[in-house]
Amino acid sequence: MLKIYICEDMEAERDRIQQVIENIVLMEDLDMELSCVSEDPHEILEKVKETEEVGLYFLDIELGADMTGLTLAQEIRKYDPRGFVIFITTHSEMSYMTFIYKLEALDFILKDDPEELGKRVYECILKANQRFSSAKNKVHGNFSVKVNEKVFTVDYDDILFFETSPRTRLSFESAMLSLGGQVLGFSEAASSSAAKGESVADTVRTVSCYSDIIAMRHPKEGAPLVASMHSLVPVINAGDGGHNHPTQTLTDLLTIHHEKGRFENLTLGFCGDLKFGRTVHSLISAMSRYKGTRVALISPEELKLPSYVKKEILERSGVEYAQTTDLEAVMPELDILYMTRVQRERFFNEEDYLRLKDSYILTLDKLAGAKEDLSILHPLPRVNEISVAVDKDPRACYFKQVLYGRYIRMALIMKLLGLE
Repeated sequence: MLKIYICEDMEAERDRIQQVIENIVLMEDLDMELSCVSEDPHEILEKVKETEEVGLYFLDIELGADMTGLTLAQEIRKYDPRGFVIFITTHSEMSYMTFIYKLEALDFILKDDPEELGKRVYECILKANQRFSSAKNKVHGNFSVKVNEKVFTVDYDDILFFETSPRTRLSFESAMLSLGGQVLGFSEAASSSAAKGESVADTVRTVSCYSDIIAMRHPKEGAPLVASMHSLVPVINAGDGGHNHPTQTLTDLLTIHHEKGRFENLTLGFCGDLKFGRTVHSLISAMSRYKGTRVALISPEELKLPSYVKKEILERSGVEYAQTTDLEAVMPELDILYMTRVQRERFFNEEDYLRLKDSYILTLDKLAGAKEDLSILHPLPRVNEISVAVDKDPRACYFKQVLYGRYIRMALIMKLLGLE
């Protein structure tokens, strides 16, 4: 059974979160129970010490006590390294403080919007239940790393297997070979010692003895951060789980600048999976820095851009944006159309994926009202969201993006190696 803990210093908020969780557990008939609901972090910690069972923790970050939600999570990890931590807070500006906790935190939820909070809590509970059930409550080894006074612990099962991405790997290999360098490495865990149980830290320590720079892609959020703490050479984050995709964003920026000659005063339309699309979140963040940026968010209701991205990036930067489900209605306004696929690997169940995967398919007919100098981008791979007939349209730039990706990775490698 999964034990649930809630630590929130405001009584009304505490009661609301408790009610939401109780309704979800009852409705889904989950093998979970509330173990402790309190405003006192020390009471929560004492309860954790009393049991050896895995917990699910909903923690407010700023507590009216001598301990914050972050430090409470750190203490909890000493007794429950396999537990699931979700931070809930009204202080959206504190989200950056949880970045280093992403190795441990299941999610970060803003409680300003009750409806959004309910949805996010529901997703987190189902995700935790899925992981807990699949693990069958076995005892696993753990990998711990100490940074200053903080100790971060990760289950080995979460960090052993590297995520394969042939396009990203080939792009980096092509970049290095084009610079006159050489390439070594592996594209999946089956061909590395990770399959034998080796940790990320040990793998990176070893590989950094053989190389001058490491490009790392991993399905676990924060794994490149752990790698950078142990590597003897620079580490490039080539994508880690649901986090951002830095080198894809650099590729997108180079494509936009090459096609438009500027970053300022552009209207961008993001279409498809805006909820799970990390390339979308990254590019929105990057483009929000430029004057006159306008954004159209085109998606089904279920795949809308998360509210924290809108609040933390778009609204804070003063970017004008609009949400719609009608691609053709906004097409005439767009300078850039950024298409995305609906990602099967980000869904918790197959039914939702099948229902939403064909929400938007770009065809030549839908481009009839578009600007003549529209630039169509896509991070690839494409499934069926862009008709192959569009490939011959001069506005299609997604294969140019691939080439620009090689150039930008060449530049990044040179920069990190200190080459002119």
